Amino acid sequence: MDESTSGSDEPDRAMYAERVFDVERVVYPYGAHGAIVRIDGETGDVTVEQLILGYDVGRAVNPALVAGQLHGGAVQALGGSLLETFQYDELGNPLVTSFMDYLMPTLGETPRPTRWG
Repeated sequence: MDESTSGSDEPDRAMYAERVFDVERVVYPYGAHGAIVRIDGETGDVTVEQLILGYDVGRAVNPALVAGQLHGGAVQALGGSLLETFQYDELGNPLVTSFMDYLMPTLGETPRPTRWG
């Protein structure tokens, strides 16, 4: 074990491990997302027709893995902006307490990105 990691597996103590990673400066991704959407004028429902993603990922060791990460990030962004809400009652208790109540995008709401770059 190096000096940045410590732990204990004694029977009377819970397992504990800690690692700290500090960067010298903030690192920003070089990329952008775009979406073509259709909005129902009567209901306000939003349908995402197409996603366009562009990122400078440098040299991809595993391009399929990079594409999967980009697609997953795009779906997470769709969920956060269109479906996911945190609702609480008057006492501050969460009203959504399981994935049965918490809306996340499914394949039906998720268009395949048509351009990777």
